[in-house]
Amino acid sequence: MIGVWLAAVLALQDPAPASRLTSAPDKRLELDFQHYYDVPELESTLQKLAAAYPEFLAVRSIGKSGGGRDLWLATVGDASKGELGAKPAIAVVSGLADGDVVGTEMSLYALYDLLQNHARDPRAGEFFARATLYVVPCADPDRRAELFAGRPRAAGEGPHLERDFPSAWDPWADGAGPYPLSTTETRALVESLLEHANVAMLVTTASGGVAPAARDDLPAEDRAAFRRALTKFASPRGALSVLGADQRPRARGSLSEFALLELGAFPFEVRTLASEGVPPPSEILDLGREHSRALVELARALPRLAFGEVTRTRLKSDLWQVEFVLSNDSALGGTTALGRERGLADSIALAVEGGKLVALGLRSADTDDFAPYPDALGVPRLAALGGGEHVRVRLMLQAPAGGKIALRCEGARFGAVETTFGLE
Repeated sequence: MIGVWLAAVLALQDPAPASRLTSAPDKRLELDFQHYYDVPELESTLQKLAAAYPEFLAVRSIGKSGGGRDLWLATVGDASKGELGAKPAIAVVSGLADGDVVGTEMSLYALYDLLQNHARDPRAGEFFARATLYVVPCADPDRRAELFAGRPRAAGEGPHLERDFPSAWDPWADGAGPYPLSTTETRALVESLLEHANVAMLVTTASGGVAPAARDDLPAEDRAAFRRALTKFASPRGALSVLGADQRPRARGSLSEFALLELGAFPFEVRTLASEGVPPPSEILDLGREHSRALVELARALPRLAFGEVTRTRLKSDLWQVEFVLSNDSALGGTTALGRERGLADSIALAVEGGKLVALGLRSADTDDFAPYPDALGVPRLAALGGGEHVRVRLMLQAPAGGKIALRCEGARFGAVETTFGLE
């Protein structure tokens, strides 16, 4: 029925020229969000966006679908403000779940909106400066092509991609393939995620409401983190509902479950609420705007390192004691507590320039004494910080008086922060 309905909608669409949908000053390309994009048009549009905004957007194929169509990945960010792979990142995957047709247009609009507003909207500018966005706008181009051709798959025909991932995979689930990652599409998605160690958050799109169901297998720390990140989405915002993993039933064999259990990333889901089935083209623009706003707000929940005041005390001629507090001033940590329980962690490397590190001690919020770092000769790695957490660090440095010391803390999902001070 979805395919027939969508084919009818496409046949009735007015082939009018693209309308001006935004007044952003950095407008280099006109896109029309009053119609659905078929697979060839989506591919050409992504290439046009990349050509129009080469300093912010790169598009590449991460693999082929079962039907031989490219799976496109769009990478968005400002490389002039830091290496994109070294910033905390959000991965967005649309068109994966059954019935998620408009999610592709929503993600395409989010790309378009961020690119045009990076210099005008402070929140979009902050996104570009401190985060990276990876977007797969259509994870199942074969099914999309079938829908546009008016040939929807029959119930139970072919594997459902959203049930084909290895985490909590259920061979008896409706639509499950013969084994996990049995499709080229799901293998390409997993390989791409594994290539990007900076992905701290996964956002998928879906359609239709879902009854909240608190999971009983999430640590309290993770449930609190999801609540902090979703403060602005406590109730549905207009046409969309944004949900954390703690608000959804456990999805066996899903990409979200893979991100949560195997990557230790925080999965969120954006669900359309305005219409049942495929929304009419008149709703695409509003859905796209809401999706773009949601991504910008969620990006503000990504880990954010900050140095507190640095103190230094001269112990003798060239030996100094330096103390500072390193905090994660955000809602989320780099890795979920559930991921850390499973042996996953994104530690934070400490680099010192201008002096020789002699000894290192760490004191977390719940301890009174500094614990000596076990391997002062290796690259010091501080414990990963959850949302709102901090650690106090004490260094023993050998350096001449009057010199300058530079400290740098960096983690794959935390980004990097630096501070410089003199020894007086």
